[in-house]
Amino acid sequence: MGGIAIYTNPEFEVGMESFKNYIKTNFKFPEKVGNVNDTIQASFVINRNGILTDAQLLKDTDNEMGKQLIQLLEKSKKWTSGTQNGKLTSNMLSITLYIKTEILEKSVFRTKHYTTIDSTVVKY
Repeated sequence: MGGIAIYTNPEFEVGMESFKNYIKTNFKFPEKVGNVNDTIQASFVINRNGILTDAQLLKDTDNEMGKQLIQLLEKSKKWTSGTQNGKLTSNMLSITLYIKTEILEKSVFRTKHYTTIDSTVVKY
């Protein structure tokens, strides 16, 4: 007879909003990005010890900004592991960055762009 399983998801030690902020504030865009409205996706595993491993790029931009995301994931702080019925588990997560470029100033001679991470989504 089956029972009810109790799961807890892994959590960045200082909270998921802090994890998203860590990615957003430390992400470095290439100098000549141009106009970008795209997404970057990666998957990663939080192992039983709370260490982020197996970061893999799933979708990149034409500018190959995904490498920057993988580097940040690999340097991230420790996580609190997920559990199933009180036992530590390894869990796969995914992250999607929505990249957006806005035009700050446009003239006959040049156009100034501002590129930012518009939003960050982490899924279990």
